[in-house]
Amino acid sequence: MTTTATLASGQGQSVLVEAACAPKAVAISGGFEMTSGPPAGHLPIPEQSIGGGPFSGGNKPVRNWRVVAQNSKTGAQTITAHAYCATDIPVPAFRHNQVTATVPHLEALSESSRCSKAQRRMKKGKKTPKRALSGGGFYSPFAPGTAVLPVHTESRIVGRTFVDTVVNGGPPGGSGPLTLQAQAICF
Repeated sequence: MTTTATLASGQGQSVLVEAACAPKAVAISGGFEMTSGPPAGHLPIPEQSIGGGPFSGGNKPVRNWRVVAQNSKTGAQTITAHAYCATDIPVPAFRHNQVTATVPHLEALSESSRCSKAQRRMKKGKKTPKRALSGGGFYSPFAPGTAVLPVHTESRIVGRTFVDTVVNGGPPGGSGPLTLQAQAICF
């Protein structure tokens, strides 16, 4: 499923785009596309690409994929959120870990999240299986015009962990608090 929206022209303008799965389907992963320019250097900055959004009448956060982007300069941009959906599967669990640190200009901050270990309960003589990691997302809010600008340089699975890394792409010499949340999607 995809949903497209326009990010208004102007530095600091933001837009939330949600791609929703059909009823009874769950979002097992997601992603985004963003236009840039013209001219060069005019681009949207992704702030969030994460699973979430309640079912109508419920609160299981597995039906939507949410993308938030801010405009870096003038010129409207197009933002598209993608939700990869499945039916007749167990509802995934979403695990989140978050870090906040003062990050100097061009320095990096990383966070990771992994699925919980299996509980040792016995079911018909078998151990409960571990939850498998299928994907993940990130969340890194920032205020326009501050000394921090999270530029995502890594957002992927490494072994059994989902890792996200940002670099402070704010103004030279600037540093400040940067928050990063990594999300693991577990089956």
